[in-house]
Formats: sequence, structure tokens, C-alpha cells
Amino acid sequence: MAPCTGRSRLPDSVQTGTHDHLAALIARRARGEFRKPVAAFSVAAFASFSRTCDPARALIVDSCCGGGESTRHLA
Repeated sequence: MAPCTGRSRLPDSVQTGTHDHLAALIARRARGEFRKPVAAFSVAAFASFSRTCDPARALIVDSCCGGGESTRHLA
């Protein structure tokens, strides 16, 4: 798999803490059904990826959608 090579910037915000109603927002989303269809290329990519993974080993996957900062902290 190719390394992430984007030039994404780190997120910056004036927000000083979590949203006042974060727990309620998450609970509301958790009760709803995910209705967006999954693209065929995503299904194929996930199937290919999951064949290479060992379910007995922990794995952190960075989807390269940002700067990788949170993944670096998890690792």
C-alpha cells in the first residue's frame, strides 16, 4: 500500500472543548440507519484489503483523508 503523501494541514479551531450536546447528537445518529449506498469500488477495495489482514492482530488504518496526525497519536 502506498504511503500517504498529501500536504494536508493540521486542523485548527477556536473551539476549546467538546460540543455541549455531543452525547445527544451521537445518540441520535446511532439510532438512525446509514442510508448512503456504498460504491462498488469501495466494496471491492475493502474486500481486497480485508483478505490481507490478520484478524488476530491489532491494526490501525489511516485512510489518508487528512494529515495523519490522529493516526500518529493512536500508533
